[in-house]
Amino acid sequence: MKVYFIGAGPGDPELITVRGLRLIERCHVCLYAGSLVPV
Repeated sequence: MKVYFIGAGPGDPELITVRGLRLIERCHVCLYAGSLVPV
């Protein structure tokens, strides 16, 4: 099993990297921690 951390950058969903998108599209399990920055 491999674990990848994919950053969200400034929070704009259009700014994900191509590699990050490919990893998410093929993952079997995706854990989402929510925002680390209070809004």
